[in-house]
Amino acid sequence: MKNLPSPFDAPLIRQTRAKTRRAAARSKAPKSANPIMRDVLDSVLATCDHSLRATG
Repeated sequence: MKNLPSPFDAPLIRQTRAKTRRAAARSKAPKSANPIMRDVLDSVLATCDHSLRATG
C-alpha cells in the first residue's frame, strides 16, 4: 500500500475539500437584535387561515 497514490490527491476531491474548508470558515449570519415577541407572533398566526391561498 505504500506505493499507491492517495485518493485525496484526485482533483475533484481536492476541490471539494477546499470548498468545504471555505464554507466552514465563513461566519454565520448574525441574529436579529430585535426578535419577534410571542404576542406579535400569535397575532400574525391568528390572521392566517387554512385555505390553499394562505399556504402558498
